[in-house]
Amino acid sequence: AEAVEALKKQEDAPSREFVAALWATLPLAEALEWTTFLLCGQTTARAPPGEQEDKRGVCGMVWKTGDTVYHCRTCGMDPSCAICLECFLNSDHEGHDYWMFSSGGGCCDCGDAEAWRPEGFCCNHRGSEDTLSSEEILGPLSAFVLACAEGMLGGWGKLMLDPARSAADKARAAEWLTQLAACSLSWRRLAGITLTVPFETTDEAQELPFPTDEASRFAAAASEHTAADAPAFGGGAQISSTGTCSAATPAGSGGGGASSEAPGRSLLARFLTHEVSMDRSVREELHQLYFELMRDAMFKERLLIHIIAHYPAFVHQALRMHLNGDHARADSAATTFGKFTVQFKGNMVATMVDQGLLGMLLRTLLEVLEQAIYQPPPPPPPGG
Repeated sequence: AEAVEALKKQEDAPSREFVAALWATLPLAEALEWTTFLLCGQTTARAPPGEQEDKRGVCGMVWKTGDTVYHCRTCGMDPSCAICLECFLNSDHEGHDYWMFSSGGGCCDCGDAEAWRPEGFCCNHRGSEDTLSSEEILGPLSAFVLACAEGMLGGWGKLMLDPARSAADKARAAEWLTQLAACSLSWRRLAGITLTVPFETTDEAQELPFPTDEASRFAAAASEHTAADAPAFGGGAQISSTGTCSAATPAGSGGGGASSEAPGRSLLARFLTHEVSMDRSVREELHQLYFELMRDAMFKERLLIHIIAHYPAFVHQALRMHLNGDHARADSAATTFGKFTVQFKGNMVATMVDQGLLGMLLRTLLEVLEQAIYQPPPPPPPGG
């Protein structure tokens, strides 16, 4: 505690470098405990000091196979919408057309006005968090907490990209970030920015790459303004006390908007590109993290953009695996592309149109059909 107070009193607060060093040098369990204490003021996850505990405007509870959930034709916007047992018991559905069923996965829609009518919300979830800008969310956080968060998220990204780290460490790190994000909209927004900000890779160093200047504008879009002259996050960009995320421009990176390029240069893009070859435990923990972060509309939209951008490559990768007999890894139901597409409804339609979803699907279908035409026939069975 004395060391933390000493860090807070220093004007330049070397807390970002200190926290990043924890992730680089300590065993994971110790790094997680230290980081949680620096961020939350205790060794268990909670909202940042000074911020109220999350009231969870949207439930977002992630279901396991076999969990009891409810559909309601009266409240749900479409047949895929559903709520968990607790939300159903705490809401009024008298006279509604509802039924209970056993879940195969997904998350609770209670509190999400795009999926569930507000009159069907339970008493614990009264509406979405979508109206808050990044400046409003992150502005109240102290410089010390923001610096610690930058160090943590940079260290987390490096660990997840490091091929030398075990699948167990990566799964535990993803689980920890999910637990932290569940406590606070501030943690969700910071994690969502980290996953979706574009970056430049430095393969030799195996480090979390530095975002470019145009990438910082994409990350700062949620707050509708850009800070131009800040250092870089996770080693390359910095979150300011006003809630903006900015980055320094590497030599030769150039200017101009890059939001359309973002899905190919982010940490999330790395995960999607290698998802079918990823260890199952790591993939499942990342899915839990995505479900939690989707309670923030900013991340939900960026996840959709990434899925649209990476879907064609996934289809071709899955087809090759099927042809090679690797059916288990090619199963789309176990991937982000299969699990999350049903979550995009209502206000996501404009994003689907802007990102050319229909054209992408038609082009991908045409490519698959062309491959089928020119695919050589399989060899005859032995003795045939």
